[in-house]
Amino acid sequence: MLSELDAVNMMLAAIGSAPVNTLAGVVSPDVAIARQLLTDARRKMLLRGWAFNTQRGVTIAPDDTGRIPVDTNILRIDLSPVHSGSTDPVQRGAWLFDRTSNSFTFSGSIVVDLLLDLPWDDLPEVARAYTAASAAEMLAHSTAADPQRVAGAQRATYEAYAALRSYEDDAEDATIFDDYQSKYITRRYR
Repeated sequence: MLSELDAVNMMLAAIGSAPVNTLAGVVSPDVAIARQLLTDARRKMLLRGWAFNTQRGVTIAPDDTGRIPVDTNILRIDLSPVHSGSTDPVQRGAWLFDRTSNSFTFSGSIVVDLLLDLPWDDLPEVARAYTAASAAEMLAHSTAADPQRVAGAQRATYEAYAALRSYEDDAEDATIFDDYQSKYITRRYR
């Protein structure tokens, strides 16, 4: 498994810097920048939404005050298509807001789809590889590294992204009939 230390060392190699043995304690400016770029690349990758960081059909209930808090590990929350009701929730700060009633108060449970912010250790290997390659490319660009190193980092990013897309296609098990319009067409002739 690609550790966070391995990813940072991969990034340092992309700019021609020496590898490090640890990420603990005081680190060099290159290592600090690499860690921040790795975190940024992880969040950017997760914001796209993948089978491994999506939970569908989650029922959430309001607290005693009628409000629904949004956990800090939730990147996006949306009303699930399976929910029946007349609410239109959106996230505002740490709470859900119902745009239908113009209120933070909900009368009952709602069913939502969640996009989660996963920590490094919870990512599948292909997602770690893509995140590390993407961060290495960002670091190479930001430090004006040798053009050949930048080109190599770009190539690695493309290859890692292709592997991640292949993984996603396998994990999602999607068919043409999962699309709303396809479902509508197949149902109208029943």
